[in-house]
Order: sequence, then structure tokens, then C-alpha cells
Amino acid sequence: KGNEKVLRGRFADAAFFYEEDQKLSIEEWNKKLETVVFHESIGTIAEKVNRTKQLAVWLAREERLPAEEVSLVERAATIAKFDLVTNMVGEFPELQGQMGQDYALKSNEPVQVARAIYEQYLPRFANDHLPQTAVGSMLSLAEKLDTVLSCFAIGLIPTGSQDPYALRRQANGVVQILLETKSALSLDVIIEHWV
Repeated sequence: KGNEKVLRGRFADAAFFYEEDQKLSIEEWNKKLETVVFHESIGTIAEKVNRTKQLAVWLAREERLPAEEVSLVERAATIAKFDLVTNMVGEFPELQGQMGQDYALKSNEPVQVARAIYEQYLPRFANDHLPQTAVGSMLSLAEKLDTVLSCFAIGLIPTGSQDPYALRRQANGVVQILLETKSALSLDVIIEHWV
């Protein structure tokens, strides 16, 4: 009974946060990212989103995706992180991406855009699934590359005991996605473009 009481309380909180989140549009949530710092030397999450969008669109064009998919990549990248400032993800951080996908669908975003918001975090751990869509693959690649390259640019390089931004995992994800998609792009070309 004690556990049931605790669970009921958590479910009630989740229902409240979910309802509250519906009161703002994706654009309103996205605007809040301008005040959230990713890293003091790298900038806000909004700035990271902008860099990621530019890289994702460039990757999509380099991979010769159809114009319609390039537009979907651009939209997905534009709203990729809005759920980070929602009440639901604030209370349940492990739902990042999942809530973004759900809220995007509720806001009538294209299915490919909503799916990409979730897939940007894949793979999350060893032997996890990779993005299954072209839009999700481009967004995931760009997001991971921006994180790794930004951190390396300011000297945040993993050591034997520390990797606070999970750069090893993210770099491994980049390699896995490039191999899975049979990309003709080399990391040298991508890094040169990012710089």
C-alpha cells in the first residue's frame, strides 16, 4: 500500500506536468533554450541547436537526400531540443527525446521529424539501436559531432577516469552511424566543414 501511494503520487505528478506542457507551443519551448547554458565556453543550447542544424542540413545535402528530406532534417534540427525545458523532462530527464517525439506528434509535426527528435539520442549505450530513418541519422550524426568537436575545441577531452559529456560514447555513435548508413563522407571532410 505504501508503494502504491508513492506510485500514485508520481503518476499524478506526471499527468500534471504533461497537461501543463500542452499549454505552450513547440516554438515557445524552443525560445526558452536561449537561456539554458550548454557549457560556458560553448554557449547556450539554442546556439548548439543552431550549429547542429547547419551541420545536419549540410550532411543531408552531402549525402544527396531528396530536397523533401533535407527540409525535414532542417525542421527536426530546429526543434530537436525543445523538450529539454519542458516540465515533464525536467522532472523525468530520462524521457528526453521520447517526450519530444510525443509532443511533436501532438503538434502535428511530420512523423519523420518527430521520430528524428527521438532518434538523435541513439545509440544511447553499447549495442543499442541505431537511428532507423535518414532524417534521424543526419540529426543524430550532427548532434553528436557538434558535441564532440565543441568539447575538443575548448580542451574538454576525455581522460582515463573522466568523460562528463560522454564523448567516447558519442564518437562511437558517430562511427556506427557512418558505417551503418554506408556514408561516403569521411570524418576529415566533416570536421573541416564544421571548423
